[in-house]
Amino acid sequence: MTTFSTTAGTQSYPKSLPTFGWIEKATVSDGTKVYELQVALNLGTDLTQNRPISISPVLDDNSGNITFYLLPIPDKAYTINITYQNAAPTFANLSDTWAPIPDYYYYLIETGFLAKTYEYNNDERFAPTMQMFVRQVLAANAGLADTQKNLYMDEFINSAREQQAELGNSQAGRAGRGLFNG
Repeated sequence: MTTFSTTAGTQSYPKSLPTFGWIEKATVSDGTKVYELQVALNLGTDLTQNRPISISPVLDDNSGNITFYLLPIPDKAYTINITYQNAAPTFANLSDTWAPIPDYYYYLIETGFLAKTYEYNNDERFAPTMQMFVRQVLAANAGLADTQKNLYMDEFINSAREQQAELGNSQAGRAGRGLFNG
């Protein structure tokens, strides 16, 4: 989490955040009330001044400095609180870990990667491995409500059905071409 104060008439605010990944949540406070800010991917410029309603990280100088834009431009001093996620570290050598993904979740990465590799190679082990991956992901997210788990499963099942339909259509097309070439 990071906090900074605004100045009336100033839209951009550089902050030194060497591990910044993305904004999870941001708020603005006028000293009496706290308002949630909308997080945007990109904000333009505007001369209007009022209490900010949107925030965006617009510039990363690759030296750990992030510049945030606020819209509208603050009309007075406010306190901005940003809750952010750290960026994943870049692997530099073989001894690096999966951090910030805890090492005890390596099995999720391994099973998901294996399933996608099987899918890419049209290997029959894809379906059971992908089912195992989905079960592992749901088991690792014990904090999810049943409704959230059901929404995830519905989306996964719909996606699998679409993939299966596309595969069936391409196989039928190849079989049809074979009739005319044979």
